[in-house]
Amino acid sequence: MKVVVTDYPEDELIFNINENIENNTTANERENVVNVQGHLWGSSMEPLLAALSESGETKFDVIIMADLIANHSQQNKLLQAAREALSDEGVVRSSQLHNEIRSLLTACVSSRVCVSCVPPGVGVVLVTPTDGGPPR
Repeated sequence: MKVVVTDYPEDELIFNINENIENNTTANERENVVNVQGHLWGSSMEPLLAALSESGETKFDVIIMADLIANHSQQNKLLQAAREALSDEGVVRSSQLHNEIRSLLTACVSSRVCVSCVPPGVGVVLVTPTDGGPPR
């Protein structure tokens, strides 16, 4: 198993991720399981997918999107990245921390990426390409 953790490629953000991993994992996990990279949506997925090569995988089985910024102009790039990186049987999970999930859910359905979103105070909402879209 390999865990690849990404954020916007800004030094302070990547430093913070590394600090969190340092404080919450073992030395063995840091050495053999966790890989941290900066990633800009819309850029090449090759560096992220290359991190899987040691585990023998070529795509991700699970993509967890958390703390996403509601930048509507970038959603298609985010979803394209998920499509490129997700295995055929894979699933995307998203935890949205703001109220702007409706357009993301709609985009997820139209892009054929299955997403379950957990907004604050609400149960899990599973959105698939065949369910007709996000709840109203």
